[in-house]
Amino acid sequence: MLPDELAGQIREDCGDVLLLDPARGWAILTDSGQLQLVCRQLKNIGFIRALNMTANHLGGPDFHLYLTLRHGRRHDVSLTLKWKFTLLEGNAPAADRGGEDTEAAPAYAGQSVHPSLSLIWRATELMEREIFEFFGIPFAGNPNLIGLILDPQLQGFPLRREFRAASHENYAENVLKQRADAAMREVLDDAQL
Repeated sequence: MLPDELAGQIREDCGDVLLLDPARGWAILTDSGQLQLVCRQLKNIGFIRALNMTANHLGGPDFHLYLTLRHGRRHDVSLTLKWKFTLLEGNAPAADRGGEDTEAAPAYAGQSVHPSLSLIWRATELMEREIFEFFGIPFAGNPNLIGLILDPQLQGFPLRREFRAASHENYAENVLKQRADAAMREVLDDAQL
């Protein structure tokens, strides 16, 4: 829940681009082209901690992104910002196109990449890397946009609706077997010393 004075300051500083629900601590961004400006204003208001950033694939090129922020001086106050992003199909990331390497120009909603928020909140750098790895949304300005968790051999993005686990039927079994084989080779090599 947002206190009245904080909700008033958010409405005053961010204008009509935010639909604010103070009772639930939600804010929906109606113009995602204003994302970085609104985020800077929220940080100036006192939301200095980024707690979580995630995405939801709506199907096709459409995604909802969510960013949860915590106020610096009022630790009981948090705000979740929600906005829509549309990824142009022709400019999908290289992993989704079978490895083609084309340069994507930084842009906003309905374009090839999403603007990075890591210059505003440093903690979002890792969150953006995770979203890139699982959803395939590239973030322009993120200094280290590489995978964190998944095996680089995995093709596609597991949290997209069109991803089919059946196409990777024995994926986990094969990865475990490869790791066991590598571990066994290390043991045999050490034993020969």
